[in-house]
Amino acid sequence: MATEKYMVKKPVVEAVQWKGDNAEEVVDMVDGGVAAVVGDTITISSSEGNVIAALGLGDYILRHAPGEPVWSKTEAALHKDYERYVH
Repeated sequence: MATEKYMVKKPVVEAVQWKGDNAEEVVDMVDGGVAAVVGDTITISSSEGNVIAALGLGDYILRHAPGEPVWSKTEAALHKDYERYVH
């Protein structure tokens, strides 16, 4: 019998790219998050003041599902690890 090869299925994630003018869209990824924009960088903090993510222009904020942990990736890292999901 021939050997078969399988790929690990990655979860589908939601992602928003920081473009410099979409702070509200980025913050919506974090339930109750607060944003501070300085130059091309956005820092998102929890209502308790803990930094959740800091994104440079072009970086992405990601999450598996609403209410789940959020993380950030550079554009290159996002495209290395994920491909666009077409439903």
